[in-house]
Amino acid sequence: MKRIKIILTIGLFLTCFAVEAQEKEKALDGVWELKKSTRGDGEIINIPMGFFKIFDSNGNFSNMRLNQKGAFLSHKGTYEVTGTDKYVETVEIQAGSGIDKKQTSLHYTLSEDNCTLTLTGDVLLNEGNHRHKLYEVWEKVSIYEER
Repeated sequence: MKRIKIILTIGLFLTCFAVEAQEKEKALDGVWELKKSTRGDGEIINIPMGFFKIFDSNGNFSNMRLNQKGAFLSHKGTYEVTGTDKYVETVEIQAGSGIDKKQTSLHYTLSEDNCTLTLTGDVLLNEGNHRHKLYEVWEKVSIYEER
C-alpha cells in the first residue's frame, strides 16, 4: 500500500510538471517585440521599434527586423521548453549574425501577466570562438482584429 502511494505521488508530481511546462510553452506563443538587449561589450541598451520574435504553437520560432524595405528574417528554427525557466532554441537559418547553427539553452522569465519575457544565457558566435552574454527584454504584441 505504501509503495502504491509513493508511485501515485510521483505520478502526480510528474503530471503537474508536464502540465506546467505545457502552459509555459503556450505562454511563449505569439509575437514579441524586443525592448532591451546587451551589446557586445555587455552594456544594456534600449532597442528601437521594429525587432520581433515569433513563437508558434508547433514549436517554431523566428526573429525578424522591420525596415524600409520590408521584413528581414535574421533567425529561424525550433524551440522547446525544457523546464520551468529554460528553453532550447535550435537555429536552422541565420543571416549575418554569426550565431552558431545549433542548440542554445536559454533561461526565461515571464512577468505575472505574461506580457514581458526576459531571456538570459550564453550564446555562442562564430563557430564557438566567441561567447555573448545574452540579456533581452521582450514585450508581447497585442494582436487584434479590426472591425
